[in-house]
Amino acid sequence: SAIEQKLFQILQYNQRLSPKWNSNLAFHYTKGKGYYEEYKEDQELAFYGISSVVIGAETVETSDLVRRKWLDNDFYGMTFSVNHKVEKLDLIIGGGINNYEGAHFGEVIWARFASASESGQRYYDQDAVKTDLNVFNKITFKMGKKWLLFTDIQFRYVKYDAILDDSVVAENYSFFNPKTGLTFLPNAIHSFYLSVANAAKEPTRTDFENGAPKAEFLTDVELGWRVHSKKLTLNANLYFMHYNDQLVKTGELDDVGNEIHANVDKSYRAGIEVDANFQLTSKFSMAPNIAFSQNKIVDYTLVQSGIMTNLGTTNISFSPEIIGGLITAYAISPVFRLALYSKFVGNQYAGNLDTEQTKIDSYFTNDFSISYDWNPKSFFKSILFTALVNNIFDKAYVSNAYLYGEDYLSYFPQAGINFLAGATIKF
Repeated sequence: SAIEQKLFQILQYNQRLSPKWNSNLAFHYTKGKGYYEEYKEDQELAFYGISSVVIGAETVETSDLVRRKWLDNDFYGMTFSVNHKVEKLDLIIGGGINNYEGAHFGEVIWARFASASESGQRYYDQDAVKTDLNVFNKITFKMGKKWLLFTDIQFRYVKYDAILDDSVVAENYSFFNPKTGLTFLPNAIHSFYLSVANAAKEPTRTDFENGAPKAEFLTDVELGWRVHSKKLTLNANLYFMHYNDQLVKTGELDDVGNEIHANVDKSYRAGIEVDANFQLTSKFSMAPNIAFSQNKIVDYTLVQSGIMTNLGTTNISFSPEIIGGLITAYAISPVFRLALYSKFVGNQYAGNLDTEQTKIDSYFTNDFSISYDWNPKSFFKSILFTALVNNIFDKAYVSNAYLYGEDYLSYFPQAGINFLAGATIKF
């Protein structure tokens, strides 16, 4: 069993200082608390701080038990921004400071042989505190009628202190994340853009626990084209993302089901993404999207039993080269709508070794939805009725998997045809 309690509070203040200046200030607080329970067989009592049990001439050192793992956290902070906007210039200066305090602890709530222990006795108690400070400066400048220049400069400081099973984490990170770009607007329908950005991300608590302590760094270059007209909306984006020390999934899970990541020295993701919406008639529309990509680890070195093996260039785990979709919609009336959702996901790997044993086959699925927006002209403004049939062709497929050991794959098979119905009431 498990419970979860969340409380979110926010206090926001906006002030217009002049026709050209305005400011924003916000304070927030979120409370989260929850646990899950596990029945574990033949556990070492000493691991849980429980003394051995002596029964006659026999000493019992193991027991079946039920343990409860808790997370009790507080997240709070503030953000601010000042905006100066005139005809050719839009300037935003802002920042924020956020603090996360998380208590991780475990309790034994029942044991077949409990010795002198009490129910609820803690067998580990680990706290984590993460402070995140950032300041930024965004500038958009109009150069004539057809050009926009924008820059975004952010400085971010992260302080992380945590107690883990076998170690103590005390890390500080300082990140400088600049971004700049240019937009060309030849007319009211088309626009083109080019952007270059650097970004960085620190490891998570789970990464520290599983031996991936380096931050990852990214350089991203993008070139795009947008079309917006009465019957057509189109976005095309060409990108190249170069990583240092990217945190990639290994395909394995830790003892509580978290995905394990590992740093790889050099890697990249490159491709093209296109999405569009065609309004073919007043009632019929089609919205296709497709992405082609190459996601590679360069000179991947695998370390097993102290032996280093260079595997050359391999595919990054859980990164299919092709993803596509199509939404076909027909409006019988302004309030009655039918839609078919089609999705294709190409082959991918549950690890970074490119072996047949870790391969997840491609799949193609279709979902069908009906929606009716009823205005009863009474106490309710409207009631939106929806019905969704997922996987209408009852396709047997696997969307995810994980590795057990080096190459043994455990699959997550997805549901066959299934149904969902609901109603949204507006007062």
